[in-house]
Amino acid sequence: MLALARQRWIFLGTAVSFISTSFFLPRLSGNVEMLIAAAVILFLGVPHGALDVLYLRKVLLVRSASKVAALLFLYLSVAAGVVALWLFSPLVFLISFLIASGFHFSGDPEEGSHFLTRCSIGAGVVVLPSLLYRSELTNLYSLLTNSVVADIVVKISVPGAYLVIGLSMVAVVSELLKERYMTAAELVTAVLLATFVSPLLAFAIYFCLMHSARHILRTGELVSMSTKAFLLECALPMVAVFIATAIAWSQKNNLRLDASIIRIVFVMLAALTAPHMLIVEPVRFGGWQKPRPSDMTTQ
Repeated sequence: MLALARQRWIFLGTAVSFISTSFFLPRLSGNVEMLIAAAVILFLGVPHGALDVLYLRKVLLVRSASKVAALLFLYLSVAAGVVALWLFSPLVFLISFLIASGFHFSGDPEEGSHFLTRCSIGAGVVVLPSLLYRSELTNLYSLLTNSVVADIVVKISVPGAYLVIGLSMVAVVSELLKERYMTAAELVTAVLLATFVSPLLAFAIYFCLMHSARHILRTGELVSMSTKAFLLECALPMVAVFIATAIAWSQKNNLRLDASIIRIVFVMLAALTAPHMLIVEPVRFGGWQKPRPSDMTTQ
């Protein structure tokens, strides 16, 4: 609980700082923002996905080496399928990725949070940037897919953003009535962050300091390992992530710097999100409790 409290204050403090400065400090150049966001996501955000093998072994209790290998093959196959979807149907890829991301982020609030709180945070991270940064968001999505797809998705996002604002107001009142003041503070901060801070930086702050950090803490509680052992378990998958990033970067060809970064980072995130959710979401819906051995059929 102490670690969770620290994570919460780090997120709130960082987010409020960026929200406040967004009103009166000049913005960084696009390439600088891109590099900062990509580096932060790679080093602070992606590592939580590196826990998936540990999740299989220590949380889902899949201990057989052959079954772990088979599930990892399935994991990589699903990731490859996402990349294939990106290549052959950019519109379906982008819409699917954003919906899946919003659903996944809705699991970040603490247990007992109102349903509307989860909906507002999950969807808000995705659609709220379209209110004040519509042109910039279109450009970012264009780098990931193409201008036609980007324009369609952003047009869909705008009414969704207004809906999220309305839902979040109801959710805040509900949390305050339940005296869940910190949950209400997280919701308000997440909404303001996604609305007023530039899309890349807002996403990097939320993804790394809320989503990834909270997932790592929850995993640490579930596996009950020493800090040293926990870090060692994460080391090898992260090496694989960095190798994959280096290979992807070497294949950037003649793409512009910003296009290269966007495509490598976000296609990687999309490819890993689908199999990551298949592993994590059942535990999340189980209340972040380790399944009983009798419940498992994959041992």
